[in-house]
Amino acid sequence: ILFLGSMIICFILINKHFSIKEASITSLLFIFPPSLLTESSIIAFGSHCESIFFSFLTILIFFEIFFRKNENNFGKKGNFYIWIFLFGLVSGFSLYFVYISLYTLVTCLFFWFIFDKKFFLKKSFLVYCSSFLIGFIPWLYYNFTHSFRGITIMSSRYIGVSKRIPFFVKTVKYLSFDIPYALTFHHIKIPNIVV
Repeated sequence: ILFLGSMIICFILINKHFSIKEASITSLLFIFPPSLLTESSIIAFGSHCESIFFSFLTILIFFEIFFRKNENNFGKKGNFYIWIFLFGLVSGFSLYFVYISLYTLVTCLFFWFIFDKKFFLKKSFLVYCSSFLIGFIPWLYYNFTHSFRGITIMSSRYIGVSKRIPFFVKTVKYLSFDIPYALTFHHIKIPNIVV
């Protein structure tokens, strides 16, 4: 159900802000991904469909706030604050539900900063922060009642790793091996790269 929701949100997003042609192509690529990506998404553990759904939903709301084509419907300040409230609510809940949505959230906040350098001094940011806390309440409740287990799980994954791969080596492996393999181009070898 979440994959269907993700595809619908993706179609709405691309159709509203680009065109029906791009939305159709994106939907077809979403429905028919490369075969290895399909295989790995079936057997991989994790909350991948939830992260895709919440990322698309966050981006859709962000685009509705900042890139809306029809400015006449957006003239009322009340509508603006409703969208900001929804943006914060979805951002907070998605961060509670899937930690990887932090990347989407940081990207949206970075673009908000680009559009308005003093956004953190405005009422809209206060509305955003308040609604973010409302959406983030399940995370706060769980961690207060379970000795902050959510933080210790994440810190053990990233801080407790003893054999880390250097960033440059990891980047080269990602570009030369992981991406071609995920797109089923793994039979193409890049010369002088040992993976």
